[in-house]
Amino acid sequence: MHRLFVALPLPTAVRDQLAGLRGGLVGARWTAPANLHLTLRFIGEVEGPSVADAVDALDMIDVVPLTLSLKGLGLFGPSRRPGTLWAGVEGGAPLADLQRRVDAAIDGAGLPRERRRFTPHVTVARLKQSPDDRLDRYLAAHAGFTTPDFTVDTMHLYESRLGHEGPVYTSLGAFGALPAPTYGETFDEDGLDEETEPPVLAAVDGEVLATFDDRGRGRTSWGGPPSPWRDADIWPNAGRRNRRR
Repeated sequence: MHRLFVALPLPTAVRDQLAGLRGGLVGARWTAPANLHLTLRFIGEVEGPSVADAVDALDMIDVVPLTLSLKGLGLFGPSRRPGTLWAGVEGGAPLADLQRRVDAAIDGAGLPRERRRFTPHVTVARLKQSPDDRLDRYLAAHAGFTTPDFTVDTMHLYESRLGHEGPVYTSLGAFGALPAPTYGETFDEDGLDEETEPPVLAAVDGEVLATFDDRGRGRTSWGGPPSPWRDADIWPNAGRRNRRR
């Protein structure tokens, strides 16, 4: 089984600011700086084949760069015993629109539905029986917490596995705001970054094929977009390819 969620990673400078909030609360389990993120959709436990379904669904979403900021702290859970300390996220309509499209894509892939209403936040700590007076003082001391605006242009499908020192998140796919090729547009394969690749099956000798759409996606016999998980849709005799995200 794979425990999945879709999230936006945070820039290092923002994670450093959040790390400055650590300390001052008894029984708090602080989120490791490397694990700080903004969850767009929690998927939960799925079987192996559903990972490919999630990747294919998310790959159809046009990700636009988002301008975000963090502002204020809040609590989730019962008022007498809250369980989560979080930082609020301000992203306006573009963030809400991206989250709705992620929801629609994951629901359309037949994956587990999310019943909770989306509240943009970054989990800072999990709380265990922190004294009310100390928690009140902590929130008052950090009431003015805010970050400058920052830009995020990539979302990830993450798998969460529990390790000896807490959860370990592994990206199973990155979906970025990259320019799409158009008919006749060429690209220099030698000039590509090591971590990127040209559109899937969209070009020969650097030129986009006319049988592909303007996003570099081809027509297939099954009616959907080609994917690195389903090479046989276009090349029946093709061997397995490695998807590099």
